[in-house]
Amino acid sequence: MMSFTKSYDRWIGLTLLVLVAFLFADTFNFKTRPYVPLNTAFWPRVVLAGIALVAVYLTIRGRVSDEEPERFSNKAAYAFLAAVFYVIALPLGGFFAMSSFVGAVGYFWLANDNSARTVAISIVYGILVSGAVYLLFKHALLVQLPMFGGF
Repeated sequence: MMSFTKSYDRWIGLTLLVLVAFLFADTFNFKTRPYVPLNTAFWPRVVLAGIALVAVYLTIRGRVSDEEPERFSNKAAYAFLAAVFYVIALPLGGFFAMSSFVGAVGYFWLANDNSARTVAISIVYGILVSGAVYLLFKHALLVQLPMFGGF
């Protein structure tokens, strides 16, 4: 079995725990809004609690086997940069528009066929999935989402 210091998963788990603790403490600074059933800090705390559970599991369990970790892929770096773009562009373009764009680009990027038909399908996919998520979060769960132009 690997030692504690050689287990990348444990280091990631500990790093996530520190990050989650910092972000969870920051949720106590969120503004509360009257007459809102689930206030602004509820869903971030739920997500952070889930991340904390995974981080505790990684810290306790670590790697299951002694196999070498796989090499870092360039596609992982592109996915990370896309996530950073999404987080930065979300307040500027609104949830629906940015989610539709990122969903469409992601669908096209993962598709094996890069034809005009795939472009059309990816646009429809981005709009439908983002629309469904928007309706679920905005109207069913009453989550306040970044808006631009009414969406």
